Amino acid sequence: MVLIILCVVPLILFLLAIGITLLICFFAGEAFSWGIVAFVWLFLLIATVAVGGGNGWE
Repeated sequence: MVLIILCVVPLILFLLAIGITLLICFFAGEAFSWGIVAFVWLFLLIATVAVGGGNGWE
């Protein structure tokens, strides 16, 4: 379970961040930027911890 949380969830969030960044760049008419991907990914990681509660490994 811990392996899934530490490996799979960040990978899924990274793929979501790429998709969100592609949409943002497409609608804003901007070029693709890995900086935006990193910012969106960090936001998603923080949101995941906030929603999950972070109450241990149970």
